[in-house]
Amino acid sequence: TGNYLGAIEQITQAVMNLNFYDSCVINEMLQNLDTDKYRITWKNKENGMWYSTAEVLERNDYYEET
Repeated sequence: TGNYLGAIEQITQAVMNLNFYDSCVINEMLQNLDTDKYRITWKNKENGMWYSTAEVLERNDYYEET
């Protein structure tokens, strides 16, 4: 119906509610990421460039230091 703001809200809420201790949910998520690993999905906050999951894993610079 063109409700983009509603769709973004739904996606945001779904991600915020991920239970990383539920192995079924996380295994499914990882399988989905692996299936679509060449789809451009991830945006680099520093340079604004877009990357696929495969490129992000290859770069190996996705950990945030605390």
